[in-house]
Amino acid sequence: MNEQSEIRNLKGIGAKTEELFHKMGIFTIGDLLRYYPRGYDVYEEPVSVGELEEGKISRVRYDSYAQMYQELKEQRRY
Repeated sequence: MNEQSEIRNLKGIGAKTEELFHKMGIFTIGDLLRYYPRGYDVYEEPVSVGELEEGKISRVRYDSYAQMYQELKEQRRY
């Protein structure tokens, strides 16, 4: 197996998965090795539910589901 080998030669890559890779422009193992994601998310420190900002992707910090439920409930009152 080398960089010019078809992607299907990799263990676990069947016809359906190969077709998905082809839609992304990946046809060979070399293509896969040189494929870089267009972007990625960077998450800051977790915040409580009450500190969430609309439109911003965040990690949520909570000690229990009860606490998270209570914070959501309080946030909706305003």
